[in-house]
Amino acid sequence: MGPANVLIGSSAGALIFTGPLYETKGPCVGNYSQAGRMGSIQGTGACVPQDGNQTFAATEVQGGLQGLTMRYGVQFAGQCGATGRMGGMRKGN
Repeated sequence: MGPANVLIGSSAGALIFTGPLYETKGPCVGNYSQAGRMGSIQGTGACVPQDGNQTFAATEVQGGLQGLTMRYGVQFAGQCGATGRMGGMRKGN
């Protein structure tokens, strides 16, 4: 997967990822928990083409004034999944 724009927001204590995260068709929503200077996220989303649910987990989450980095794992409906690292710069105002 190449570069992509992912919008990260928050609502009622949950982080919301919206964008082309593999084949997701809706936002992925997860709860963030702090663990020392890093955090973790556990969440769910919807994927295509099976119209099933997916689960995802992110560890080593670090965010700051300049951007965000994390390791992630995604389990799609059925047998497929993916793991990797994600990072990005924060968009200026």
